[in-house]
Amino acid sequence: MTTNDETGPSTTGDGGASVEGLSVAELIERRFDEHHPWRLALVQRDLVWDEGRMSNLLDSLLAGYPIGSLLVCRVRGKSFVLEESGKTRIAATAGHDTWQLLDGQQRIHAMTCLFTDRGDNGTFYLDMTKPRNPDEVVTGRRDARRMVEYVEWRPDGDGAQEPVLPRGNFLRLAGFYEWARHSRPEKIAALADVVEADPKRAMEVLREIDPEFVGDLSGPDLAVATKRTARLLRAWGERSIPIQRFTVDRPSEVLQVFTRINLTGVQLAGEDVFFAAVKTLWTNAEEHLDRVAANTPLLDRVAALRLLARLASLALFTDDLLPLRVERLNGEKGRQLIRRMEQLAAEGSPVLARIGVLGRVLTTKSVLGYGLTAIDWGLFDHVFAWAAVHPNGHDAAVVERDLQAVEAYLLGARAFRYATIFRDGFLRLGFVEALAAGARGESFPLRRIVAGVRRRWEGLKMGRSVVASIDTDDLRMQLVDQNVELFLSIVQRIPYEMPLRDPADPGAGSRRVEWDHIFPQARADAMRVPHPETNYLVHHAHRRLVWHAGNLWALDAPINNRASDSPPSKKFELLRSLPDAATGIASSWPATDQEALSDQERNLVLAAEVALDFKDIERAMLHFRKYVEGRALRIFRSVFHRIGDVTLFSPSSNADSTFPEDAALPELTPLLGLEPDPLVLADVPTVVPDSVVEEPFRSVYALADRAGFGGQLRMLVTLARYLGLVARPYPASVMFAPPANKARMLFTLWPRASKGGTLTIYRSAAAIHQFYPEISEEDARTALGEDGEALLARDEVPAFADSLRALFGAQTSLEG
Repeated sequence: MTTNDETGPSTTGDGGASVEGLSVAELIERRFDEHHPWRLALVQRDLVWDEGRMSNLLDSLLAGYPIGSLLVCRVRGKSFVLEESGKTRIAATAGHDTWQLLDGQQRIHAMTCLFTDRGDNGTFYLDMTKPRNPDEVVTGRRDARRMVEYVEWRPDGDGAQEPVLPRGNFLRLAGFYEWARHSRPEKIAALADVVEADPKRAMEVLREIDPEFVGDLSGPDLAVATKRTARLLRAWGERSIPIQRFTVDRPSEVLQVFTRINLTGVQLAGEDVFFAAVKTLWTNAEEHLDRVAANTPLLDRVAALRLLARLASLALFTDDLLPLRVERLNGEKGRQLIRRMEQLAAEGSPVLARIGVLGRVLTTKSVLGYGLTAIDWGLFDHVFAWAAVHPNGHDAAVVERDLQAVEAYLLGARAFRYATIFRDGFLRLGFVEALAAGARGESFPLRRIVAGVRRRWEGLKMGRSVVASIDTDDLRMQLVDQNVELFLSIVQRIPYEMPLRDPADPGAGSRRVEWDHIFPQARADAMRVPHPETNYLVHHAHRRLVWHAGNLWALDAPINNRASDSPPSKKFELLRSLPDAATGIASSWPATDQEALSDQERNLVLAAEVALDFKDIERAMLHFRKYVEGRALRIFRSVFHRIGDVTLFSPSSNADSTFPEDAALPELTPLLGLEPDPLVLADVPTVVPDSVVEEPFRSVYALADRAGFGGQLRMLVTLARYLGLVARPYPASVMFAPPANKARMLFTLWPRASKGGTLTIYRSAAAIHQFYPEISEEDARTALGEDGEALLARDEVPAFADSLRALFGAQTSLEG
């Protein structure tokens, strides 16, 4: 790396990198500069920050907290950057003097949305009179949003016809850029001292920024507004955000820096780094992935990338690429994967046509509707893999005939948390079974996958995690609480594609789901009773039910803004007063749709409200509990009645587990429309022929043969070598060690012919973590079992092999 030319104050650190400080104003100006902008480095992911993260960034700026440094670089050799072309980002050649933004895209975009009217994420308002409370340190996103309650956000289009803010106290922040753009940032920062000394001047500045700000304040409100105005001016103009610049020789070094930044400290997901690596090797990847994602809103770029990568890997190497690790792209194998992924995403690819049909059927016909937004990504991988190779996957009528099985699978596996409990083992099992069934032109293999899970994880348990039962009402209500958005989407019949609020006025926009507490959170403090010993008022035991699924429903966003804090009686009155086209999510709801809120439930919650008004707390809570629990159980029954096969995923189900144990994958290359590749490498053999067994293993292999574990031990030795481990044979055992220290045991296997034949294993999670620091001891124990000695049954060996592959797969060299 070498030092670069700089503008503005900077310092030069070791290694040739230089640092300068810029202000929010200068960063936004750079964002809008058509002649000298920072271009997006090819490795940058999509914009993912929502209004909550943006509000927290604003809070940090106003508090004077550091928001981290931004990273920009230049590449001496030929490189590429991302340019926006409509809604697609395309790769464009970058000059050697082009500055590429490597880290900071989300923050700069957030500043644009906060301070200008050129953003695409709604409008932010500052309550200039509400104090900030910095005393509570939180990490959860919901709690973090509560910390910045003085920041309000409204989506574009929503709220314009339904004003919900007392605008006299709120500053519309989007006007700040236009107000400030004709003054130098340092001049605006200096204005902060004037404002602090003269509250009258503070009110004048606020009215200049936002003419709708009344500014008729006094006392504590005026003090808060004056202080907040000064902080806003300083945040805008002070050069407090460090910008690090550096130059490298090759694009691969950009990826190297990006990887080291995001895989140390606070990490990005491994898939984000994998995506960055793919884009470095496949410069126009985003254009191709956009083509895949355009077939269905259920796939974004990362989901499209993951699906293509897994399909390509199984077609090439009969090996599932999960988990996606950047090391999988090394060497010739990596280049072959990229070539295959490019073919799969090409215009006219049969894969694109098939997944497009399934995506359209799901988003327009499925009873899951809006609940599809709550489905785990791995489950979408399974259903789209099935469609991708199905010979009739391009025929919507054929796909629709399998819709019920697909719906039951998505709902059941999500509701019972299969992907969370069984993790990569389940995600690989389901993917292979789905591909095998699709390749044979069969229906989606719902029952085969469930049977495979039951065989592999007896009792539907993995480690300390177990699939939840639904044998009691309490367990049923718990399941509804854990899947509230998914279940309510089905019960309320919320469509995936939101309808217009007013068909006669498209400008009013589409509806937007928000989850409302029917009995509002704002009135929960009324649910207090005297403590039996101290007589102090304490929360009633059933107050917690306010936040349970039985007290939630979906409302259109502007209606929720008006109704959220109202008592049920006022809320129902408001909904009845609205025109049919504006009511709720479904056009006739909730006035006539008994599935959303039955008459009995409505009467119970109203009775609870009346009893609370009369301070008859015990009677109120009796009604309230009956309403919430009764509605939760009705939601459960409605969902399970509508999609009956979801019960297959429950531990109490009598699901058939007699299917053949392994799905046989046919040759996928022709089914995926891929051209033959003479460079395809063979998969790891499951058994090493005797003719190539090394002499040191003869004794232990002979013992394993007598014990009935000969094939299993040979397979595990071969797999371990493939994964980069060292297999050290002894006369009666095989020790597996890291290459860095061949004398250190990770685990050892002993075949024994006594007692009908056994295979003993001894494991050391501490040793695994020592030589592979990225693998925690907890992950090692979860994958391979607790430390110490145990027996490994014959039917446990395949799962153990899968766990080995998942645990050490990232260490595998892909150089061949």
